[in-house]
Amino acid sequence: MMPETTITVADLKRNQYLLLGYFLYTTFYGGLRKWVFFGNSAVGNVLFTFQLLMPFLLFYFMKREKSAFTYPFLVPYTLLLIAFALNPMNQTLFHGLFGFLQHFGFWLVMLTYVNERDLFPVEKLIPVFLVIGFGEVFFSFIQFSLPPSHVINSYVNADAVDGFINDGGVRVIGTFSYIAGFGSFLFFLAMMIWALVVQNRRPLIVLLFLAVFNIISTLMNGSRSIMFPVIIFLFFGFVASSSFFQKAKSLAIVLTLIALGLIYNIDKQIALAEKAFNSFAERVETGQKTGEHTERTLSTFKEVTEFRGKYPLLGIGLGATYQGATNTWGRSPELVEYGYCENEPARIVLEGGFLLFIVRLVLFGYLVMKLNIPFIFSSFIMMYVLFYSLFVFNTHHTTFVFFGLILLDKIYYLKKNPEKQEDLSLETT
Repeated sequence: MMPETTITVADLKRNQYLLLGYFLYTTFYGGLRKWVFFGNSAVGNVLFTFQLLMPFLLFYFMKREKSAFTYPFLVPYTLLLIAFALNPMNQTLFHGLFGFLQHFGFWLVMLTYVNERDLFPVEKLIPVFLVIGFGEVFFSFIQFSLPPSHVINSYVNADAVDGFINDGGVRVIGTFSYIAGFGSFLFFLAMMIWALVVQNRRPLIVLLFLAVFNIISTLMNGSRSIMFPVIIFLFFGFVASSSFFQKAKSLAIVLTLIALGLIYNIDKQIALAEKAFNSFAERVETGQKTGEHTERTLSTFKEVTEFRGKYPLLGIGLGATYQGATNTWGRSPELVEYGYCENEPARIVLEGGFLLFIVRLVLFGYLVMKLNIPFIFSSFIMMYVLFYSLFVFNTHHTTFVFFGLILLDKIYYLKKNPEKQEDLSLETT
């Protein structure tokens, strides 16, 4: 067991840079695959594996005061995942290894954070987050204005047919080279704006512009599953603002900016904001007409409550449904028999049975109790992450959920404990 240690300002600075490296790598490694290594699959696999290892590297290199053995749930959860990874029904040990990394990385660093939040100076990275946030939305406008044939709009996977929208445009992927990756960043961006409203140190007009750009970029990205939490998080930020006058002023500015963005035209060409809105609205309307929305919403619960797999208690092994592993080392007969499965809750039951599913519910419940985010807000975040996101199987989303949660929680924590601002003072990055 690691003995308790005294943490210095230098140690906090080290943790700060480790967090920064983790965030920057996740933000830009898709761009490395696309623009530096030109989609080379071997290099891409190495870069992805390093992404999976980032939580473990952060945990290993960061300075901590306590032993990880003292963190509630961490040791039993680790042993449980190892047992699931070694499930004899799994196709190979590699499936189990990558499955373990996917399932465990978030909880390793998240349980470390809630037990040692003073040692995570994530609030010092806000200037970097702001620069990257404005940069990403700025380039999303550029990309959306270019034709689908432009090199900027090329995808790492040439068969990404869902990347194109009906009016000949292209869904924005940002620097990630992945639609879902950029969508996950926009998810984080909305949580950051919410946190900055709570912090109440940035000019309101800057946050409002960023909020409007966040919404428009989400329209350009085209992800319906991201748009809903983005709107809700920005609304939570609005609710969290300090006074009725500030709320009214914020709402008036936002509505004015959105109205201007939607009616703005040059030489009778449809403005980017309007084009994005129309494209997104068309996707929503199509989903409603075909019943896709209802089916996707209900199937998330139906595939769990009416689970059709043969091994509902313990599943068939971690990583059994992970596409990278199945493409490389094959699919287990049990997975082939089960058939196609996209929803994450059902994939959790497939890989670890209802035992793993229930353990996850317990962990998320523990997280809600430990976070400083108001209960009604944190409960919504957890419900969304649990049932309507690829939280385990999309490493971008895993990372940005982590950073969004710890940033928002830390801001609420510092607001409750203003003396900590001085105790943990560091130079801003």
